[in-house]
Amino acid sequence: REVPHRHLCQRICRFPPHVLSQFICAEALTSRPMWLLSLAFASLSMPRRRADSIETAIAVIGGFGLRAFVLDSRFVPSESMEPTFEVGDLLLLEKVSFRVRPATRGEVVCFRAPPALAKGTPQGACYIKRVVAVGGDEVEVSDGCLFVNGKAVAEPYLRGRISYRLRQLYVPSGHVFVLGDNRDHSYDSHSWGCLPEGLLLGRPLCTFWPLERIRGRRAFNQAPPQPRRFLTERRPTWLSRRVAALQPG
Repeated sequence: REVPHRHLCQRICRFPPHVLSQFICAEALTSRPMWLLSLAFASLSMPRRRADSIETAIAVIGGFGLRAFVLDSRFVPSESMEPTFEVGDLLLLEKVSFRVRPATRGEVVCFRAPPALAKGTPQGACYIKRVVAVGGDEVEVSDGCLFVNGKAVAEPYLRGRISYRLRQLYVPSGHVFVLGDNRDHSYDSHSWGCLPEGLLLGRPLCTFWPLERIRGRRAFNQAPPQPRRFLTERRPTWLSRRVAALQPG
């Protein structure tokens, strides 16, 4: 999305201050920073009361702070996490919990590009995988199954059995080992090694788009979801059932 024209920003800024503030806070989760900056400068240049300008400035600062340190929205660009996440799914990412508790086995995380992927990766790119081992663990893939510390791990969320082999690997302290749920179509730790914990961005809270795939964090560790019937199918009404009963044959 390109930065909007100056006149468009000025037209938006003619809304009442409380409406404009709510709009900026909502856009903070989905828009690029330059859109908010352009909107903020246009608002401050409008002939408003001083209190209105202060309110708009607070909304801009709050929107940036919300997206940078608390909540962010991300989309899934590849099939590496299918069937848990499909291409185009939008999810809400929280960035607070990693400051109070480290990553644990089995949870889905988002992270910045590791050193092996940093070259050629767009700035601000975010990856999503599942943590299968943490610092001090030994991980291995054999006979289509994942082993952590010598024990097979039950993974009902996988796309299918793993076709590759991975020799026993020790995960050093301060690192995690991440894999995609679509193991045979995921570029992850089995290719480029362990991930430093300092690159972790946050944990997905939920998926919110498309509507038939809305799910919370607990569902990410379960078997592949079925589409919600009330959003994908039209339930027969009382009249349609009566009409169907009258049909011959």
